[in-house]
Amino acid sequence: MNRLVYALFAFSCFFAAVFFGAILIFSALGNVSSISTLLEFLGVCLFVNAGIIAIWLGWWVKRVVTGRRGLVFGWNREPFFIKPIRPEAKINGFRHQAAYLFGSLAIIVVLIYLNMAT
Repeated sequence: MNRLVYALFAFSCFFAAVFFGAILIFSALGNVSSISTLLEFLGVCLFVNAGIIAIWLGWWVKRVVTGRRGLVFGWNREPFFIKPIRPEAKINGFRHQAAYLFGSLAIIVVLIYLNMAT
């Protein structure tokens, strides 16, 4: 019964993240037709990237909660921390995706800061 509750919680978090990310993305795309400066373009890119990150984080929360290694709620906790992480493990995919998404977000924020400083 607990796994059903955890799965429902995970899917509700995922759909909330998808809804929030879609709101961010569609609000940014609504402003695409009126872009006149580089700062407005970077603002649109920032909202699109934040929406993608929200959806991505929701998907990973769902995956962790409903996966075989459900770290959030404690089952199968010991094998995860005892066994070394293989190079082809899914957590490495998470790390690479996180570095790319948050790196691109950081670049956009730096460009906005540099554009506002001049």
